[in-house]
Amino acid sequence: MIQLRWAPETPVSVCTNPLSIARPDETKRRSRFRSDRPKGHLTLGWLGRIVLRKGVFLAIEAVHKLRQSGYDVRFKIGGTGPAEGFLGQQIRRLGLANEVQLLGPVSDLSEFFSDVDVFIYPSLYEAFGLSCLEAAAFGIPSIVTDVDGLPEAVRHGETGVCIAPTLETAATEGLLGSIPRVPEFVYDPSTDALRAPKWPAPDALANAIAALLDDSTGYQAMATRCAQQFDERFSMEHYAAQMSQLVEGIIR
Repeated sequence: MIQLRWAPETPVSVCTNPLSIARPDETKRRSRFRSDRPKGHLTLGWLGRIVLRKGVFLAIEAVHKLRQSGYDVRFKIGGTGPAEGFLGQQIRRLGLANEVQLLGPVSDLSEFFSDVDVFIYPSLYEAFGLSCLEAAAFGIPSIVTDVDGLPEAVRHGETGVCIAPTLETAATEGLLGSIPRVPEFVYDPSTDALRAPKWPAPDALANAIAALLDDSTGYQAMATRCAQQFDERFSMEHYAAQMSQLVEGIIR
């Protein structure tokens, strides 16, 4: 993104953000697909500041579509923000008051993630996605938009699913109105180029959720890789080693 937008003449180095929370106990990284779980049941989670650009309304639409198809999908939304009232109206309009929860502020990550099967983050744009790493630390795969830095936090096919955004922002203007501070360009990792912002389609989100739900073996492989990736790439120890190597390279 930096190279494409500003073309700096000096080298650019990237140190991935660490996850600055206590490392979860292995017992908290349990399999979400147990033999006793109800067939077709899945709990989604989202956590952050509730603003329109985070695309939570799209995840709610995906939940509605899945429930119409016979899946017992529920959705926990943690956090507060200016779009909270909008989401509440959407939940009531779609008849999901018993299936979608607006939890408000979350202080205990372990409790929040204890029954979450899949984390979903369908942002219009996103610098990185630390919430996805919090989910990964508990062994929870994520479904995210394939935009900006999200594919660095979530590796497609390994620790989650990156959805190509295809829905033009103009298609949601009647529902959302004007979204403040939307950038002119975002980074498209699939083409290594800048493009106009787009949303992931609710149908694509629903299909990705259903695919994980229907493939317990693949899901568990992703969950295991999530915990491994956290230890390998996003721990404070790894970040300190990265920074040390970078500083040593500068002063030599």
